[in-house]
Amino acid sequence: MTRVALLIVVVAVAAAVALGTNAFDSSESDRAGGEHPAEPPAGPATTLTLADLGDELEVLQVFAEKVEGLSNGTLRIRREINWGRRRRGEGEVNLIHDVQAGKADLGWAGSRAFDLVDDRAFGPLHAPMMIDSYALELKVLEDEGVVRPMLESLDRLGLDGVGVLPGPLQRPLATRRLGAPADWSGMRIGYAGGEQIARSLRALGARPRITVASGKFTGLDGGKLTGLDGLVSHVTSIAGNQYHHEAPYLTGNVVLWPRPLVLFAADTVTPAQLAVLRRAADASATAVGDELRSTENDQLAVICHHELKVVVASESALAKLRQAFEPVYTQLEADGETRSALAGIERIASSLGEPTDAVSCEDQAPPSAAAIPDGTYEVTITPRDALRAGLPPNHPIVRAGGAHFTLKLQEGNYVVGGDLGEHPHPSEGTYSVYRDRIELTTIDGGLTTARWSFEDGRLRFEDASVPGSAPPIATRYARALWSSHPWTKVP
Repeated sequence: MTRVALLIVVVAVAAAVALGTNAFDSSESDRAGGEHPAEPPAGPATTLTLADLGDELEVLQVFAEKVEGLSNGTLRIRREINWGRRRRGEGEVNLIHDVQAGKADLGWAGSRAFDLVDDRAFGPLHAPMMIDSYALELKVLEDEGVVRPMLESLDRLGLDGVGVLPGPLQRPLATRRLGAPADWSGMRIGYAGGEQIARSLRALGARPRITVASGKFTGLDGGKLTGLDGLVSHVTSIAGNQYHHEAPYLTGNVVLWPRPLVLFAADTVTPAQLAVLRRAADASATAVGDELRSTENDQLAVICHHELKVVVASESALAKLRQAFEPVYTQLEADGETRSALAGIERIASSLGEPTDAVSCEDQAPPSAAAIPDGTYEVTITPRDALRAGLPPNHPIVRAGGAHFTLKLQEGNYVVGGDLGEHPHPSEGTYSVYRDRIELTTIDGGLTTARWSFEDGRLRFEDASVPGSAPPIATRYARALWSSHPWTKVP
């Protein structure tokens, strides 16, 4: 879960509001079940409920926008965020069962989750060290011969396959360097679920620890890896949760597997609606891949300047990793369905010849911020300041009787800390200036802008705001924090 921090409160609100409602249209394309004849839209706008764990804001937004463009508003989706998170059991499994039962029209789950409901057809998509670049992932998901049988396997669960969208590349992050299997031996590695994922980690000698159980995260507390030595995650999640403070070593040239998103529908969805949804999923894949790359690059640029250490596994270590994974491949090849899909992926990988998407901090230059003196600054915000900025009487700053904040600036990086008990963790990110304008980007991508000036040890911010579709309270908070008083430089 993303660490709640002083500055990114406004970003969380803005992201929730920005999702909105989106529309769908009909189509002849049907990836999972052959060709359906084109059918007219089913009357006035119809709303379908999408059960959503809430982890894929950007990906589903891309999908929704494609649908809206195709539909002219004849079908709409209402996203139900954090579905199943408060109940016992694994969240994605709960969601799958709820869509089976007709409690929601649509849902999504990571491909890894389906072996938990006895559907192993998606296993080749997260075979270890097989799909190791966004380019290869996209090519695989565009191949009907590979993906269609996987989506058709959902029929056995009473679900209709809609499509498979690209997901983020998963890499090892740990308290020490992870390369060859010897480095993994005995390490308690967190993962989000799936039997095949657990087998793959055990094949390396690791001790897998599922991080989602009983409807809540375990071992992950506000970015702290309680009882864990590392985890399998992707750059955006690492940045958003600030896991790199606890486990700073990311193996940049090892992609263990991707986490594709499988979209599926209940039998309440009509054939005409299903055809529209499938066409939208097909049309979204390239844009989703682009969004994943862009977001990963942006987040990497931030955390590279905040304690992350990207390490490289040697060629010998990579060879030993692949050798250790052989039992996982043996099991995949023992089943005719997964054997065929695996061969298809190998064929695509061979023809594409795309190298592993390695990440590095070497080319992540710090933003330009030399105009503002580095150092520590402080300010005190009173309840009156908060109310004057438009914050409500029940806001934490008002209830606490005010708050004292510190701001640390160093080479384009910033950290904001405060004494509010409800926000024990600092907010951090990067900042850049152009003349009298400053942009502060939080570690999970939120943006605050303002005008700045510095004189006699006092750093003043004016007209602070949160751009985009954020609600008014987001900018009110930004103004209370940044613009109530000048920040005084600590000697």
